[in-house]
Amino acid sequence: MSKVTLMSAIAIFTISLFLSGCGWDGTDKTSAEISRSQRRTLKTDMKQLNDDINGPLLHIDQPSRLSDRYVR
Repeated sequence: MSKVTLMSAIAIFTISLFLSGCGWDGTDKTSAEISRSQRRTLKTDMKQLNDDINGPLLHIDQPSRLSDRYVR
């Protein structure tokens, strides 16, 4: 097989997996497990976003303790 034919076969196989509903996760998870996983991911993402906003953007976080001088 030539490289073009092989790459075309791989592309068609991959597209057919996604169109048939079988992604890389497969069918090994129940809807409750998927929902729990999505909630956990969203919760973690929101915590990280909150830390990113409160820290460097709003300067609400504590000053660094690396200096021996007081920061006022």
